[in-house]
Amino acid sequence: MVCNTCEDLVKRLRYGTELEMSMLFADIRGSTPLAESMTPTEFKDLIDRFV
Repeated sequence: MVCNTCEDLVKRLRYGTELEMSMLFADIRGSTPLAESMTPTEFKDLIDRFV
C-alpha cells in the first residue's frame, strides 16, 4: 500500500519514480483451505482486515 501523497506524485510523473518501501509477508495458518472455499474478493476482504 502506498500513501495517497506518493500515489498522487507517481500519477503526475510520466517518467516514473523510485520509492523505498518495506513489505511484510505473513503465512496465516489455514489460509489456503479457507481461500479455496471463498471467492477471490471475499478472501481479499477478509485478509484486508489484518492490515
